[in-house]
Amino acid sequence: MSAPRSTAAWVDLGLLTLCWASGFTFTAIALEGFAPQWVVVFRQLVATLVLIPLAFAFGRIAPIPRRMWLWLIALAIMGDMAPFYVISWGQQEVESGLASILVTTMPLMTLALAHVFVPGERMTPRRLAGFVIGLSGVALIVGPEALLDVGVSDIEILSQLAILLGAVMFAANAIIARNMPQMDVWQRAMMVNGLSCLIAFPLALSLMPLHEAPSLDALPGWWPIFGVVGTGIFASGLATVIYFRLIDEAGPTFMSITNYLVPPVALIAGIVLLDESPNMWAFAGLVLILAGIAVAELRRAPKHAAGPAPQDTDIS
Repeated sequence: MSAPRSTAAWVDLGLLTLCWASGFTFTAIALEGFAPQWVVVFRQLVATLVLIPLAFAFGRIAPIPRRMWLWLIALAIMGDMAPFYVISWGQQEVESGLASILVTTMPLMTLALAHVFVPGERMTPRRLAGFVIGLSGVALIVGPEALLDVGVSDIEILSQLAILLGAVMFAANAIIARNMPQMDVWQRAMMVNGLSCLIAFPLALSLMPLHEAPSLDALPGWWPIFGVVGTGIFASGLATVIYFRLIDEAGPTFMSITNYLVPPVALIAGIVLLDESPNMWAFAGLVLILAGIAVAELRRAPKHAAGPAPQDTDIS
């Protein structure tokens, strides 16, 4: 029987849920004035500026072995830059609440990838059942109309698929992080965010139209700036800090409860703050996805202490 959780652990769980759920809302706000590629650049820049002083304050700055750089670059691309870009691109057409539901499929995507790339992580009948249930939820969200090619635009379908691709990338990132050599988690988080920003910046410049001269009229207003700063501070910067603290004090299993809490919170935020109106298929799909995760993760209580905590993943 597990020990009761402390009040601090429950507070951190709530804060982490709010931080990750807010990422979808802040991204929707940021997209009102920034192109998706610049949302990624500034989000990662803000997160890095938050994490650098924290890493110094905790004395976590140390030389990085050469063998770690390829791992860090892989995490920066697969766990930050690429998924944040495709999700931001998709959110131009998809509401923030619906985007959060699609990204919630990440644990199910991880099951499929782990079956191939992680020894001992086989797709058991129970896990396969959970995967199929969750995939049924995705089909409901995309909608019978889309599956029948009736009344849904191609760009809307592509946007939803882009967000699902982001979930697949997050899953691949979890596999990479699980296999990489051990590294201080604070330093890793700082370096991954910083490298992601450095890689995303020239790519964002390359996507700028060459025939358009810079203009003061094209500068975003304060509201989109608030959105991009908010997603950097809360969804990337502070969320990383709270994530590691929660893992340390309560363990990865307790932290995984956020998989069930983030989508409803993001849905409510989208409805209240952004006047979004998800249809019934979104809610039905959410129920099936969460049921699929529950079935896939259902397991007997271990007889011995759990092993080391898994590496970090970011779902917003």
